[in-house]
Amino acid sequence: MPGILIHVRHHTSLLDGPFIAWKLRGTPCLFPVDADYARHPLWGRLLKAYGRLTGHRMVALDVAHPQGL
Repeated sequence: MPGILIHVRHHTSLLDGPFIAWKLRGTPCLFPVDADYARHPLWGRLLKAYGRLTGHRMVALDVAHPQGL
């Protein structure tokens, strides 16, 4: 049975997610991404491409409604 890793950031950094995704490449993971970045024309495409590169899935998560996680 696959394990679950929940990474909770104690500070705001845009580099935590990509760093963890790179370290866990080859292990399929789901990464919630701030909805503003996920829906941005440039950042959204970059996040999806990086997700495909590392074998992960990046999904938008609205910080005003975190119960979506």
